[in-house]
Amino acid sequence: MQVEGRLAEAEAEFIAAFQSWADAGRGDTADAGVILNSLASVYIERNMLDDARTAMDRALAIFSQAKDAVPMDRIKLLHVRGVLHARKGEWQEAELDLRDAISLADRESIDSATLRLLLTSYAVILRKNHRGREARSIEARIAALGRDHAMEDVVDVTNLVPKPKHPAK
Repeated sequence: MQVEGRLAEAEAEFIAAFQSWADAGRGDTADAGVILNSLASVYIERNMLDDARTAMDRALAIFSQAKDAVPMDRIKLLHVRGVLHARKGEWQEAELDLRDAISLADRESIDSATLRLLLTSYAVILRKNHRGREARSIEARIAALGRDHAMEDVVDVTNLVPKPKHPAK
């Protein structure tokens, strides 16, 4: 639903999913944190920035305590939080979150598509912070990653969603 742009429906589903995990006594697991992080992403798209911050704070608290949390959970949260800071014009905070996400990613074996996304976001933020030289070095790192040939065979699901028909005018 989120990919389709049906944000209100996606929000309702994420809230229901989190509530189900909580009702089952699993509201403090990494899976519940992932749901909250996804909900925060929807809130950002809907420009509900205070709600996004609340969801992310809850997710971070879960990831900090959950035994089943993995570094990728925190990497994704830091990326979403960086986006939130950027939306609010908080460029320094966005830079710190993205730098932390990249630092964690560099210590983990993450796929090149995810790393490319993090690096691209970081380069944009560096430019917003008037740090073009550093942005260029990050862009060189992105270029050094090369093409992700695994992605060539992946079908973007948005291509499968029927486009709305516009009546002729």
